[in-house]
Amino acid sequence: MMCFNLVIINLKGQNNYQNLIKYTYNEFSHNKDGLFLYNSLTGNIVREVGTDESYRRIIDNFGFTTNENSLIHVHLRLATRGKVTKDNVHGWSYTWNNETFLCSHNGSYHDDKYIIPPKYKGNEEEQKTTYDTMSYSYPLGSEWYSESYYRYLGDNSDSKEFFDKLFQGIDKEKKIYKLIRDFYGVAFCTSQNKVLAISYKKSIKLQYYNNAIVLSNEVLYTDLTYNISGFKFKISTPEVYNKMILIDIKKREVKELYDFTYTEVLYK
Repeated sequence: MMCFNLVIINLKGQNNYQNLIKYTYNEFSHNKDGLFLYNSLTGNIVREVGTDESYRRIIDNFGFTTNENSLIHVHLRLATRGKVTKDNVHGWSYTWNNETFLCSHNGSYHDDKYIIPPKYKGNEEEQKTTYDTMSYSYPLGSEWYSESYYRYLGDNSDSKEFFDKLFQGIDKEKKIYKLIRDFYGVAFCTSQNKVLAISYKKSIKLQYYNNAIVLSNEVLYTDLTYNISGFKFKISTPEVYNKMILIDIKKREVKELYDFTYTEVLYK
C-alpha cells in the first residue's frame, strides 16, 4: 500500500478528465491522508487534508478540462512518515530553469533513517517511546527491516526532504546519483509545459486514454502504446524504469536526463 501518483498530458483538442479522476479516486480511496490536484491550463491547485466526503466534493467541483498540450497532476497520499497535515500534502513548489514545478512522490526516501510502523502513524510520542523500548519488524517491498536499527526523525514528510535536495543538485550528476541511491518509487514534477518524471526500483506506467498520455505508478488501462502522437519514449515496454526523464509537452520531446541502472554499484 502506498500513495497514488498520476499525470495526464492532453495531446489533442479539449478534453475533460473528471471521470478518469473519479475512477482513480474510487480505486485508491483508501489513500485519505492528503489530496493534491493541479490543472496546468487553468492554474488551479488544491492541497487539502480531509475526509472521503470532502475529497469527493472537491473532485466534483474541480475543473479537469484541458486543451492540447496542458496537463492534470493528481496525488493521493497514504502517510507512512510524517503527520497527516496540510504541510505534508504533496504538490510542493520548486523553481528550475525559471519554471515553477509542483512535485509529488509515491514510495519512500532514506529508509535507513526511520521506519514508521502503520500502527503508530500519527502518534509521534508513542513512536518515540516505542523506538527506545521495542524491536518491531516491518515489511517494505521484498525486504524486512528491524525498527530497533532506526531513529525517529520528526514530522517532516520524507518526500519533501527528497525534493528539497533534488532541486538543490538537479544539474550536478554526482549529487543526483547519490540522492537516488536512497530513493524508491515514482516522482512527478509538473510545470505548465513540462513533466520531470523519476523512477527508481519502481516503474512509471505509460498508458493512452482519451487523447492523453497517462503516467502513473500503477496500471489503470490495458490499451498501451510506446510512441504516442510524436512523443518517442526509448523503451522496449510501456514503462519507464530507473530513469529521470524530462517531457517537453509543446515540443513533444522526451529527454533522458539520468539513467540509474547502475547507481547502487557506482555509489555504494
